[in-house]
Amino acid sequence: MSQNEKLCLLNEEKQFQAKITDIEEDGTIVECELRFYRKSKKRTTFFVIIAILTVGFSLLLCHWFRKLKLKGTHKKVDSYQDAHKFLISRPDKTYDIVNQETLIYKENGLEQEKSMIKYRYIHYIFNEEHNQFIRVGLNSSKDFSKIRNKFSDGLNNKEIIKKRQALFGQNYLNIPVKSYPALLLSEVLHPLFVFQLFAVIVWSVDHYAAYGITIMVMSLVTIFFSLRQTKKNLVTLSEMAKFDIDVEVFRIGEYKTISSKVLVPGDLVSIPNNFILPGDFILLNGQCIVNESMLTGESVPVVKTSLPSDTKQIYDIITHKKYTLYSGTKVIESKFYSGNRVLAVLVRSGFDTMKGSLVRSILFPKPHNFKFYSDTFKYLFFLTFISFIGFAISAVYFVKHKNSVYQIIIQALELITIVVPPCLPIVLTTGTGFAIERLKKNSIHCISPPRVNVAGKLNLLCFDKTGTLTTDQLEVLGVHPCSGNEFDKLEQTFIKKEINIPEKLMNCLSCCHSLSKVEKDLIGDPLEIKMFEWIEWELEELDQDQDQETNNETEIGFDSSISTFVKSPKFSIKNQLVTQNSQDESEDYEDEMKLNDDENEENLTDPINININFNINFNNNHNNHNNHNNDKNEKSDDKTKDSQIDNLFEQNTIGIIHTFDFSSTLQRMSVIVSNQKTGNFEMYAKGSPEKIKQLCIKESIPKDYETILHSYTKEGFRVIALGYKLIENIEIFEMKTIPRDSIEKDLIFLGFFIMENKLKDDTIQVIQELKKALFYNVMITGDNPLTAISVGKKCEIIEPNSTIFLGNQKKKGQTKIIEWENIDNPNEFFDLSKNIMYYKNSKNEKNEEIEIQLSSDSNDENEEEIQIKNENIKHIELVITGKVYSTIKKRNPELFERMLIQSHIFSRMSPDQKSQLIGNFQELGYVVGMCGDGANDVKALKSAHVGISLANTEASIAAPFTSRKQTIQSVIDVIREGRCSLISSFQSFKFISLYALIQFLGVVQLYILDTRFTNYQFVYVDFFLVLPLSVIMTRTPASKKLVQQRPASSLISLSVVTSLLGHLIFILLFEIIAVLIVRKQSFYEYIFTNIDEEKYKCYEDTVLFLICNFQTLIILVVVNRSKPFKHLVWKSPLYTVVIIICFVVSAYLLIYPDSLMRKIFEIYILGWKYKIILSLLILLDFMVEYILEKFILSKYFKKMKKCCYKKKKITRHQVIRQISLQSVKIEK
Repeated sequence: MSQNEKLCLLNEEKQFQAKITDIEEDGTIVECELRFYRKSKKRTTFFVIIAILTVGFSLLLCHWFRKLKLKGTHKKVDSYQDAHKFLISRPDKTYDIVNQETLIYKENGLEQEKSMIKYRYIHYIFNEEHNQFIRVGLNSSKDFSKIRNKFSDGLNNKEIIKKRQALFGQNYLNIPVKSYPALLLSEVLHPLFVFQLFAVIVWSVDHYAAYGITIMVMSLVTIFFSLRQTKKNLVTLSEMAKFDIDVEVFRIGEYKTISSKVLVPGDLVSIPNNFILPGDFILLNGQCIVNESMLTGESVPVVKTSLPSDTKQIYDIITHKKYTLYSGTKVIESKFYSGNRVLAVLVRSGFDTMKGSLVRSILFPKPHNFKFYSDTFKYLFFLTFISFIGFAISAVYFVKHKNSVYQIIIQALELITIVVPPCLPIVLTTGTGFAIERLKKNSIHCISPPRVNVAGKLNLLCFDKTGTLTTDQLEVLGVHPCSGNEFDKLEQTFIKKEINIPEKLMNCLSCCHSLSKVEKDLIGDPLEIKMFEWIEWELEELDQDQDQETNNETEIGFDSSISTFVKSPKFSIKNQLVTQNSQDESEDYEDEMKLNDDENEENLTDPINININFNINFNNNHNNHNNHNNDKNEKSDDKTKDSQIDNLFEQNTIGIIHTFDFSSTLQRMSVIVSNQKTGNFEMYAKGSPEKIKQLCIKESIPKDYETILHSYTKEGFRVIALGYKLIENIEIFEMKTIPRDSIEKDLIFLGFFIMENKLKDDTIQVIQELKKALFYNVMITGDNPLTAISVGKKCEIIEPNSTIFLGNQKKKGQTKIIEWENIDNPNEFFDLSKNIMYYKNSKNEKNEEIEIQLSSDSNDENEEEIQIKNENIKHIELVITGKVYSTIKKRNPELFERMLIQSHIFSRMSPDQKSQLIGNFQELGYVVGMCGDGANDVKALKSAHVGISLANTEASIAAPFTSRKQTIQSVIDVIREGRCSLISSFQSFKFISLYALIQFLGVVQLYILDTRFTNYQFVYVDFFLVLPLSVIMTRTPASKKLVQQRPASSLISLSVVTSLLGHLIFILLFEIIAVLIVRKQSFYEYIFTNIDEEKYKCYEDTVLFLICNFQTLIILVVVNRSKPFKHLVWKSPLYTVVIIICFVVSAYLLIYPDSLMRKIFEIYILGWKYKIILSLLILLDFMVEYILEKFILSKYFKKMKKCCYKKKKITRHQVIRQISLQSVKIEK
């Protein structure tokens, strides 16, 4: 290869990447496109000239569309070096414009310069090696041992510290809070307010000062409340975000106290008690009890442990939460032993932290493509178009009446202001505001108002299981011990006080946990607390101050001696506990586990018949096991600690040396302990039955393992498997650094611990109500699939008569295959690709492991298939595990989609899989809601269209909705209020539109006569009738019943347009009839009118003013329908009183207005005969409008929908759903 070819290849490999990556709060990586712009003098000059010629209007357009200003003053360039500004475009079609900056710092004594941009508070610098802008951050994606080695000494170089301060900036979430003038300017420049200001100018110029002033006052009041709320929200967010505290940091070989603002990633920080964390840290030494409610909504404190020395695991700040302290959370208590400080290294600072990303998600929320909001402006443009049609008709008569050009222009502008009413901004927000207030009274807090209306369109609901559908207070059923490789009798496990629990099993229950104590209260996982309380042991932790006296380690060291112990109860429990008499028997037990099944049956010692000995001398037994401890115990400087330990070990005591924390990925946890009774080092593990079975030696697994497990899980019990092993030939210091996968194996199975998750009192009722309303309900849980199935049956998420198939992933050679097995009939299977059921051929008994391959053309020759009659159809329900979900998603997307909508139970799902599943449902077109209670649900709550967190805390940033009521009834409450808010917004917008068009039709008719409505006639209609009624109509509370029908959300639809046109036709018809009839009355006389001369008063004006008043009220009554989403409007006292007053005043103006009213509104007295005729016309108009809306149009739309559905092209996911819901053929 030539030198030129090599150079070309090198250039291709290092081609500039014009993109950056942003990470959202749920961990989603978003790629953003970069475009470069350089300032142009020519373009800037031309831009200034245009601004002057348009009297600043072009600047207003540039404020609304920022790209216009960028392209008007800058030219696009190809290289970032030549650019002054960057245009950053996101996949969701939003964009930002940022300035290019130069970062200057010193490295190796030399001054360095880097190109840098700040995008949404995150720094990006240009990296020559990758030839692109990369996000500034500390690389913590290393294995555990490298992290400890690299960061355990803190930062020792001043130059590095200064460089990182320049790169990362201050460790401070500084959110600028705009001043009131700045906020006022942004509100005033909003398109709707600009239009209102335009309307005020138009009306004032045309001598409608009163009307214009009223509009201005109303607009200013609206802006005042909006500014106050905006300012309050910004101040609240700023106060919540910014935080500064003095911290003790280890820098350049010594501890010093500095401000948290100047911390940089890599700093080693001491963590005291009651410490609010100023960044995201990896805990390197000690243990912390942390309150994370601000981030997760989880009110139960969590235990954080130091990063283990596992050389194979790669650290991830999201996955390894157990070792990570997150910014903004509070350390309730930090525990240090052997004189060591609790130390943590800062890995993310400022807006790069978990708290920072959540704050950024509030400042820069994802755009919601909710049709109602997008249709609003489209509909306004449609109304504006109608105004131009009206003006075109009026213009002909303006010319005929010889009106001035000035007056013609003014009238044209007035038509636009009439069609788009000034009270529209208020009406669009009041319904949502009332809904939020009602939710708050119901202990449901909302931090995202736009999500309220979105909740009204939900059609699929996802629920977590534990703590959401079921209570989080688990009830212990008992233990099912295993003796040798056989289960004991079941009746021995149900009554705790009368049973014998083998010693090893009891030890496992007592020490295999991550519990800690804060002021004598147990802190940790509720399941572990319940387990520990059930056995009535005691947890002891060495006093920190006394422990410092025995410290032989360096102050910065991370190794500590045993500090946590569990003790048996002080009272006699010899009927409860069973133990082996000696260490020899324990060793015999280990040897016997290695024998074959027949030998085990004959030789295994039955632990049930062995008595317990409580009086243990720890020092003798322990020293007999490990000679290296003799020297240590003989040292004089350890006498204090020996004395303390002697006191602790008066009873049966176990010291916890090292804990391998629970991992949802590994589905287990384990501990290495020192058994003070036997002097042995032992490991105890607990976890999912599937995982523990894999880790145990086959000889210890009972033959009926799966049968017993199935019997419990099928009844909905939560089953935890327990295992044990003796540790030999490993020193104690090695136990704290040994990789878990090298020691978590070859266990001896001890038995099952069984707990019951009872349904919450109202779970069944709520699920039934949701099913009646045709919601698609899904359970997403990390629990055992059979347990999930049982809960699903009890709460009726699964149909009672369903045939349930559980997907099992197995390997056939090198191929992963999925087998769908009937949980009630192990010989019955389901082929998802063919949509058929079949039975395994009885002749094929030897080949029982024939699997179903997930391909449409798979056909096993060993299976006989016999068609059965159609009366044997069954409803198929698929239960999916996390493994099956991932496998099918990767291998067969179309089959994956069919599987999704044929499943209601998703088990063994990780937090990431929960979030991905919700995204999959959204891709199928569902509007998805998620309800959960724990930290594992945060990603899913954020991913859903509507997330509802069940938490005891006030509103948190874990989800848009936070319910302090620990019940899924909150889901129904949110849906009801969402539907009420959506239909209220829809109805009020429809009412405002029709009112504007009523007024528009009246004005056009008067323009033809060369007259118009008077100033106070406009004021009366707009501010006495429309404004109060449009606000009050949105105040109606939600219906208590959840119905199958869902509210419409599109303003640009055939039903809406047809309804509007139908009403307009009859409105115009009755207005024309009223005018024609009045002209035939004896009292009628022609009165000259002229807009130029401001002569408006005439009989046509009086009639149109009166009938328009009543038509406005009629339309309100017609469109403001209660059922099925709102409470009966007539049961709302305020609404009823106001509308009666409006009808009475309008009737008074029609029947007999006094002289003052006639003078103010410039109307004539009509004859009694005509008053009766007009009253009858108004009544007839009401009847026609009501019948049209409620009966004719509604029935027509139903028929039209059926017709349209037949002709409409069915989407891909609808086809899949139709196929999957068809009757399933049974084959044999």
